[in-house]
Amino acid sequence: MAEIRAARGRVQPSLTRLENTFDEVNTRNEISIQLSRLDNLLKEFERLDSILSLEESELQEFEERYFNLNAKFNDKLDELNARNQGRTQNSITSNSNVSNFRLPKLSIPQFSGNFKDWINFKDLFVSTVHSQVSISNIEKFLYLKGLLTNEPASLIKHIPISNDSYEEAW
Repeated sequence: MAEIRAARGRVQPSLTRLENTFDEVNTRNEISIQLSRLDNLLKEFERLDSILSLEESELQEFEERYFNLNAKFNDKLDELNARNQGRTQNSITSNSNVSNFRLPKLSIPQFSGNFKDWINFKDLFVSTVHSQVSISNIEKFLYLKGLLTNEPASLIKHIPISNDSYEEAW
């Protein structure tokens, strides 16, 4: 019986670790994994506790902690699902607005760094790409990279493509 109590005693710290790391778990996959671990801990604790006498049972306290933590994980999962559903709705709305936009069929000449070509390039690029609010900065950056050659291209080739880096490149 001492072995059973010791084995049951090893399950309780596992539950404590799950409780202590609750705030660090933030994705649906992590929550699903923790809920599965939590269920396994309860089954193992119930199995070990059932072997002991009623006086030695600690199942009620363990179940209270289990149900409390299970509810917290499920609440967090519900919050994530609600946030993701809201994002999906916003994405569908914004994508439907953007999908109707097409760049005009203009040919913007590539810019090689020759100063005499700068004003034409800049005016065309600003009017057709840069000033378009329905184009993301990443897309603007990709257009810019595709239109630069020689020195201007080499100046921005190491800038990572991201929303924030477009302004730096421009």
